[in-house]
Amino acid sequence: TIADLIALLIENLRLYDTIREQAITDQLTQTFNRRFLDAKLRLEVKRAHRYLRPLSLIIIDIDDFKRINDTYGHQQGDMILRETAHIIQKTSREVDAVCRYGGDEFVIILPETTLAQAFNKAERLRRRIRRHGFINLTQKKEPLFTTISIGLSALSEKIRSEKELLRTADEALYQSKRLGKDRTTTHL
Repeated sequence: TIADLIALLIENLRLYDTIREQAITDQLTQTFNRRFLDAKLRLEVKRAHRYLRPLSLIIIDIDDFKRINDTYGHQQGDMILRETAHIIQKTSREVDAVCRYGGDEFVIILPETTLAQAFNKAERLRRRIRRHGFINLTQKKEPLFTTISIGLSALSEKIRSEKELLRTADEALYQSKRLGKDRTTTHL
């Protein structure tokens, strides 16, 4: 009887962990989801203010993603999203939080990172994606190539809240798009 109760308890704990993980993970990309992003960003902003530490934010958008879906199909688009997420996760530190922001956008929360350090990381990532041959589902021997546009922001005297941090990084991202895509722009 005791063994059965322990087995049931262990199974319940395993199920709890599975449900918790599913609640904060984007199913397609295996990155954190928007729910996790909002909570983590709020926590990191409070921590950065409390300990007077830097905090930066990167927003990434896959350039011309609608064209990819329209030309090659949604399965190809999903493949590019998964591979892009994998590259972002592989190039991020354990303390960074990689989140799917929505559609073809990702956010990276960078604790203990200045704006200059975030810019260097963003540029390395942008160049890596540009060189990466994505799996082509219709013509296996012909890889697909794409680019990303990036917007950056960091906490400062003017940018004090998580909403401001997201808003200013988003503005920088759209500046990258307006300037021709495949670039990194910093909110100043």
